[in-house]
Amino acid sequence: VGNTIQTSQRSGVVVRNTADPTFRGNTFLSNAIAGIDVQDGAKGTFEKNILRSNGQMGVNLQGSANGKVVFVKNVIELSPYGVHASDGARALVSRSTIRHCQTGVMAERTSAAAIVKNFIESCVTAVTCTGEGTKGFFMYNSVRGNEETGFSVEDSAAPILIGNTILGQKTGVFVLDESAPRLLYNIISFNSVAVDCARPNRAQL
Repeated sequence: VGNTIQTSQRSGVVVRNTADPTFRGNTFLSNAIAGIDVQDGAKGTFEKNILRSNGQMGVNLQGSANGKVVFVKNVIELSPYGVHASDGARALVSRSTIRHCQTGVMAERTSAAAIVKNFIESCVTAVTCTGEGTKGFFMYNSVRGNEETGFSVEDSAAPILIGNTILGQKTGVFVLDESAPRLLYNIISFNSVAVDCARPNRAQL
């Protein structure tokens, strides 16, 4: 609690194997790869941390486990990826602020994360979901004022988007490459284009 973890040559914290730690109220600053790196399906609770200016990603969530990583009320900013979830990751990311990143949330390679009630703003792309077998729930997020795209769903991904507010991007939702997202009860407004379906896809709205 209350630690500053900074300028590591790789990641600030690595959690792996069967670890299940709790981190609250820490600052992860300018680490070369990630502020927090959860590998091999490890678990953990991360609450009210600040992750700023980490070299590749604020948070890396990799691999599946019997339980989930719980990541709530954090601030992630100024990294290429805010949250990177892959290889079956089953994290809950909730009530966090993700801003000023190239991509706020990157879900790929069979990720099944739940991204719920976050503020994702002032990124280039708020959320990219890509790859066959990549699913996950994106629910009740506020996606506002991102430079290019709110949600980009690519390469056969099939997430479910429920109740999100998607405002003020060039494209609210961009769907392509055999992807099959389901969009339910979202508010998509004040974008240059609300929904752009390009190339073969199986979107359901």
